Amino acid sequence: MYFLLAKHTELAKQNGFERTDKYYYEKTVNQDEIEVLKFIARCMVQVFGYGPIEYLNRIRIEQSKAFLIYTDWSIERIAEQCGISQLSYYCRLFKKQVGITPNQYRKSKK
Repeated sequence: MYFLLAKHTELAKQNGFERTDKYYYEKTVNQDEIEVLKFIARCMVQVFGYGPIEYLNRIRIEQSKAFLIYTDWSIERIAEQCGISQLSYYCRLFKKQVGITPNQYRKSKK
């Protein structure tokens, strides 16, 4: 375990990350990197019609729809498996994108 942490620490340092506590690393981002990220976000809006966060959330909700249909997992577990740690946020996001709650979606597909 220590070897992996030490190796991870060295890799983080090589890539410009600084340790701020036991497990969290932070990278100072320069202005050029910020401009590149803004450019990528603008391109995504032009191509997809939405930015990176909404794109990621759409993928998460699409993945969760399959879990709702093909598993008997709890809604909370599905949210976590899709990368959303707060159940209330997941339910709100799901309803905004799909138009119904995750429970309603599951019942309509059974």
